[in-house]
Amino acid sequence: NQLQMTCSNIQWVSPVICWFGNSLDARECVIKPAVEFKEKGLRYSEEWLVGKYNRNTAYEITKDEHQNPIYGGSVNDMSVVRYLIELRSRKLKIMFNPMFFLDVPQKPWRGKLTCEAKYMTSFFEKEHGYNDFIIHYAHLVKDHVDSFIIGSELIGLTKVNIGNAFPAVDELIKLAKKIKQIVGPNVLVSYAADWSEYHHTEG
Repeated sequence: NQLQMTCSNIQWVSPVICWFGNSLDARECVIKPAVEFKEKGLRYSEEWLVGKYNRNTAYEITKDEHQNPIYGGSVNDMSVVRYLIELRSRKLKIMFNPMFFLDVPQKPWRGKLTCEAKYMTSFFEKEHGYNDFIIHYAHLVKDHVDSFIIGSELIGLTKVNIGNAFPAVDELIKLAKKIKQIVGPNVLVSYAADWSEYHHTEG
């Protein structure tokens, strides 16, 4: 998926690359790349590899009652790189947007993912946590993009607070600093907030 826009006569595209979380409780949620099928008899034109995951170790997307996957899977790393190189060859500016979906019943919006404040650091820093996901793509695409988004619409996390402290926001700031060190000074690093993260009331 990609979003295309024009700013000051410069055309931008925003490729969206997806991994998948398995719980609405951030304390339990792990985030991994996923494939639609793992049948050994199937043949593919290229070996599927995303970071340290292959087709056998990746998460497998949940099937519906007709045994069809409820989401499309994650894109192979080398396909991502080839795609970015092609976009660059067309003189397009690239805003890269890693995004996760929740593979749980009713396919809820990732903005519903939340947890108590005391578990927030673990969600970001644990193995198969959020930082692993984002840092993987920073290393993969750093030479091929103009802007890198470290997250989007995580209001269920960013609204959690203790007094005047917002632990998810603190974790995102730390992550942004790590990503900036990886991608370098010429790549913009940002977070894509949901509109309700700016003005939000609980009904």
